[in-house]
Amino acid sequence: MIQNSKICERGAASLITVVAILSSSLLLIGFLSLSFSDSRKIINNKVQSQKTFYTSEAGLEDNIYRIKNQKNYTASNNLLIDTGETNITVASSGNTKTITSEGLFGSIYRKLQAVVTITTSEVSFHYGVQVGAGGLQSKNGVTVQGNMYS
Repeated sequence: MIQNSKICERGAASLITVVAILSSSLLLIGFLSLSFSDSRKIINNKVQSQKTFYTSEAGLEDNIYRIKNQKNYTASNNLLIDTGETNITVASSGNTKTITSEGLFGSIYRKLQAVVTITTSEVSFHYGVQVGAGGLQSKNGVTVQGNMYS
């Protein structure tokens, strides 16, 4: 009888060892999966943040282009890009325009602002010619229409 109890005790020790190794393996796998899950969330947030920034920047650049090239623009408009959206407002004060672009992509919000100053100055000529000490000589009926400075 004493021999039978020793055999059972050895089996119990093996069972406890197997259960301990199995539970520690499961804990390790659980911690690693939580770590990877958090990393995935961080990466997704970063990607959405960049998409929001570029969506907002696109709205800003669109209105700067429209103002600079004297295209039609409104004081408030929306621009849809992919699944993102940007609300653009233009406030005028004299010849200075403040453009605000508020981008929203998913749950991420970004706000960008630019100040554009419009200056106009008349140019007396569109093309310039630099001449040396001898001045400008023309042949074969070539004429200069407009102003010439030397």
